[in-house]
Amino acid sequence: VLNYLSTFELKEDFESEDVPDVTKIASATNLPRAKVYPILFESYMKLIESLETKPQTISDYVHAIYIHIHDEGKSNPYGDSSEEEKKRHFWGEFRLPVTPRLGERIFINFIDNNIKYTSGVVTKIYHEIGINSQRIAVYVHPLRNYYWMREKLKNEHNRYER
Repeated sequence: VLNYLSTFELKEDFESEDVPDVTKIASATNLPRAKVYPILFESYMKLIESLETKPQTISDYVHAIYIHIHDEGKSNPYGDSSEEEKKRHFWGEFRLPVTPRLGERIFINFIDNNIKYTSGVVTKIYHEIGINSQRIAVYVHPLRNYYWMREKLKNEHNRYER
């Protein structure tokens, strides 16, 4: 089973249609499905346990910076999020030497002037770890100030402490 699975190459997003299901694995290896399940489960558990003793090496990283005005799950207090407004937002990938921290201000001055928002305060940071790479998503809000961010983080901290 493991030899058969090693012939497949997975994409980074794990959404490849080429990944075989249990029926395909069983027919390719001439084993009943009832025997394939325990083999897959045991292999998966060994993989998870191996991460405790032999850490996975991440060889590549990228910082994805999103400068946007809209907050997910909230109504937009700054107006309509129309297609015209979305064109003013910025998204780009960089290899930064240092990951920006919450509350820090980012300026991307080399961007063309037709994009309205090219700077702002870091409001969220997410680390997405893949097979061999790490994607660090940095969300930047162009209109927030330091006081607002400090108060928001203070309130979140107090909520988690409770």
